[in-house]
Amino acid sequence: MKIKCPQCNSTKTRKLKAIYEEEIADTQATGSYKGIHFGKHGISSEFGNFSSRGRIETRLAQRVAPPLPKNVGKVYEQWALIIAVAIVGILIKAIWSMFTMAIGFSPLEAWVQILSLAAVPLIIILVAATCFLLWRRNQVNARYKKEVYLPALTKWERQARCYRCGHIFDSTSVD
Repeated sequence: MKIKCPQCNSTKTRKLKAIYEEEIADTQATGSYKGIHFGKHGISSEFGNFSSRGRIETRLAQRVAPPLPKNVGKVYEQWALIIAVAIVGILIKAIWSMFTMAIGFSPLEAWVQILSLAAVPLIIILVAATCFLLWRRNQVNARYKKEVYLPALTKWERQARCYRCGHIFDSTSVD
């Protein structure tokens, strides 16, 4: 079934998904090299192997590319990382305090005891906060995927492009 362009009534149209898949190419190159060169320190030879992989994308493919998912919960990840670093710092301080007490070198013994008593509940609270932040990040990303990304992707899959006038349109509304 031919899809007609609503702007110019041309039947020279294609779905964006088909255009995108035709306009990209994955490349892979491998090879070897040998050579001799002359330098300050005399003659030396070189040899080796190389490999390269890449993707070639035309401008048309970039224009009709599908929407990409975004990580909208990044702020939660950053706070979770900050809290995790704080947990590690508290643990290092507590271990250092226990070590200095064990060898008998502790000018701040009262401070060490207070830190040891406060470290356990503080670490429990910080671990719980980290778990909450990561859970919240997953919720935000799932909501974004459901409400924004998947509708945009299904809309992209329905769209077509006219080769005559370049108009991009929803192919289901034309049928």
